[in-house]
Parts: sequence; structure tokens; C-alpha cells
Amino acid sequence: MSKNKILAIGHSVVDIIHENNQTKTRPGGIYFSVLGFLTANKINLSLLTNFTREHENFFEQVYSKINLLPEYYVPKMPVNHLYIYPNRERDEVYEYIPENIDLNRIDNPNFYDAIYINMVSGFEISLEDLENIRKNFNGIIYLDIHTLSRGVYKNNKRKFRTIPNGEKWIMNADFVQVNELELKTILDNADENQIVRNFFNGGGKGFVITEGEKGVRAYYKQNGEILLERIPVKKKSNSQCVGCGDFFGASLIAEIISGKDFIKALNFASEKTQMFANGEIEF
Repeated sequence: MSKNKILAIGHSVVDIIHENNQTKTRPGGIYFSVLGFLTANKINLSLLTNFTREHENFFEQVYSKINLLPEYYVPKMPVNHLYIYPNRERDEVYEYIPENIDLNRIDNPNFYDAIYINMVSGFEISLEDLENIRKNFNGIIYLDIHTLSRGVYKNNKRKFRTIPNGEKWIMNADFVQVNELELKTILDNADENQIVRNFFNGGGKGFVITEGEKGVRAYYKQNGEILLERIPVKKKSNSQCVGCGDFFGASLIAEIISGKDFIKALNFASEKTQMFANGEIEF
């Protein structure tokens, strides 16, 4: 049986990007994670996602290169309007809030070495689902908090809020990824050190905070001590990179599963993501 088997779970999304008085439509969501996995060596990737027949053409060229778990067609899928600004966090407005992905489509979780969960829409799985995965899965769980950090408000606008039972979410993962704003939604009135300390006391292995143009900072444990590693961006992109966090997380867990230590994997994933942001990687 081949090694380095990863199951990725996340919603496929159609992104409508509004930036610099221009609008463009393109595939998004877990799609960008798949791109990250496709740049990794010796990874056997399976994907649990949903999309419509109407929008299948956005994804088929990339998804045809991996193992898609059936049945993936659904009547409706999320369409996300992204409003990109030069100096602040983007706004997100969904046309449709999707249902949870049916985890019964997974025959045997322990067929995989790692399960990568990207909460692209925030509705991929429930906390109970994650707790059941943790209880029954022997491998590594990588959790990207992503839009779990945003509630649903008037006209389906997604705004940051405190995640209900946020600490329970991270306690059921080995590796957690957030950006700086998502970090603040995990636990009310808790600073970064407290969140990180609680995470590692619960058995966590790596806590990653993406910082956009500044790079990445990541916590890990060595010889019983929690350490911090900072990895700056060496070559900045000209604009905000939609999908870079998804690409980075996929690259990181792929390198960890392939045998790199955490720091080497962080550096490698960061370099690849910078290349992706600058259009230097072809698929």
C-alpha cells in the first residue's frame, strides 16, 4: 500500500472577485488547497468535496488529477463575492450557505496518513464530526480555521465573531492554521500565548499563524518547550493573494507527511506559496 495518503475535506467555491473596479469569476475554496498538494512529491491525494454540474468546468482540469470521493454532485454550491481592498481585510458575501459535507462517503478514515480539513465556508463539518474523526482516526489532523471564524449575517455577509466552542475545535487537531484576525475568534478575551499554551497542553503539534505580506509565525514544541519560528516573505506579491493560505496549508502538511521536520516544512511551504502568489508555478 502506498504511503503519504492524504484526505482533503472542504467545499469547492465559485469566487467572484471585486478588486480595482474589476470583477472576475474563478474557482476557489478547496481548489487552491488541491493546487498546493499537486506541487508536492509522492502525495496520494483524495478529495471530499461537492460541486454542481453547472460549475464543474471550473474545477475539472485540476480535480481530474486526483481521487474524488463520490458522490460529489449537489444541486447548489457556494458562490462567494470577495471584495478586495488594498489596506484592510477583504469582505465576503455568500450567495448560498452550503450544508455539511457527508462524511459517510469516507469508507475508512484510517486508510489515510493525514486528514486535511479546510473550513472554507465554515460549514464543511460540525464540531461533533471533528470529534468523531479524532476519536476514530489514528493519523494526523490538520485544521485550517478559515471561514469558521466568520458568522453569517444580513444578506449572507460573513463577519468575524467568536467561534462557538472554538477551543474545542483546535483541541481536536494536531496542526492548526489561522490568520491574525481568525486567531482572535478562537477564545473570548484570550491572548495569543494563552491560546497556544492551551493547544499544546492538549497535545497539539504545530500552531501556524499566517501574516500576509509579513510571512508566517509558527509555534511548535521541542524538548517540552513551546518555541516560536518566524518566516518572513522574501519576495512580495503586487496584490492580495486569494487562495494563498489554502495553498500554503496544503503544501505544509504534504511536506510534514513526506518526512520533513516542522521548520523545514514551513520554509519549503512558504517559498512555494510565494512562488504561487507571483504566478511562478504552472499546473
